[in-house]
Amino acid sequence: MAEKLRDMPWLRLRDWLSFTVHDDRRDVGVIYNNIEDANGLGADSELIETLYKLTKNLLLVHDEFKAFREPKKPPSKAEIDRYLLEYSGRLEHLSRHIVGRLKELQPIIEKVKSPELKKALLQACKKIHATADFGNTYNSMVVGITPRLRMQSLKSLASEYVRTGVRDREGRPVEVKVLGKDARAPVDRGFVQSSLANLLTDSINHTPGRPIFVRVGQRGKHAYISVTSQGNPLTREEKKKIGMVRYTRSQDPNRGWGKIAVRTRTEKQGGKFAVGNSKIGPRLEMRFPLTRRI
Repeated sequence: MAEKLRDMPWLRLRDWLSFTVHDDRRDVGVIYNNIEDANGLGADSELIETLYKLTKNLLLVHDEFKAFREPKKPPSKAEIDRYLLEYSGRLEHLSRHIVGRLKELQPIIEKVKSPELKKALLQACKKIHATADFGNTYNSMVVGITPRLRMQSLKSLASEYVRTGVRDREGRPVEVKVLGKDARAPVDRGFVQSSLANLLTDSINHTPGRPIFVRVGQRGKHAYISVTSQGNPLTREEKKKIGMVRYTRSQDPNRGWGKIAVRTRTEKQGGKFAVGNSKIGPRLEMRFPLTRRI
C-alpha cells in the first residue's frame, strides 16, 4: 500500500486523502455528540474540556495540509513524497499523544459513580481512540518505502520545514533556530523532513517553553543535521537505548518509538543516527555520506 500511495497519480491520491479527511470529520461529529451527552449528565468540566481538546486535535494535521489538497497546480513527485512522509510523521506523533492522554484519563473515568455518565465518557474515549489510532496505521504504511536519493541542501530542508511553523502539544509556537554552514548530501527529502519532525517533537516535549537548536554542517565525509534541546543530559545507558529500543523518559507507554523510525529512515539513506550531549543538553543527529553508497 505504501508504494501504491507514493506512486499514485495526483488526482487519485487527492481523492483518497479527501475521503480520509471527510471520514475523520464525520467521526469527530459523532464524538462531539458523545461528549455533549456526557456534559449533559454532569461530567466534570475539566474532563469535558480535555476531551474536546483531544477531539479537536484529531483534525489538526488535516487542516495544516488543506493547501496541499487544494493546490493551484498539481504538485511535483518530490512535493508528494515530502507530503506523505511529513503527514505520516505528524499523524503518528499526534496519535501517540492522544492515545496516551486517553489512558491517563481512564482512572479518572473509572471513579465516576453514575453508570450512565461513565458509559457516555467511555464511548467518547473509545471513538477518539479508534480515530486517533489511524495515525499509527498510516505511518506503518509509509515508513517502509524505499528512499529516493537526490543531492539536497540540508540547511534548505531544515529551514523549509521550520518555516511551516513548529508548535508544542498545546498548539503554541516554538522558537527553532537553524544554525551552521550548509552541507549537501544525497538524501530523500521526505525522509529527512519527517525525521526532523520526530526529533523536534521529542525535544519540545522534554523542554517546553525553551528554544530548540537545529544545526547543519559537514564533518569529514559526512553531512549532518542535529537537534539540540536544553534538557537534562543523557546518561550512558540512555544513549545506548535511544533509537535502538523503545525508550522514553516519560511514563507514557505510547512514546519512545519515534527515534527508532528516525534511525531506520536514516540508515535506509546510507546514514547513521547518533545520540549524545552538547554543552546545553541532549543532541540527536542524523549523519549522511556526501556521496551515494546504497
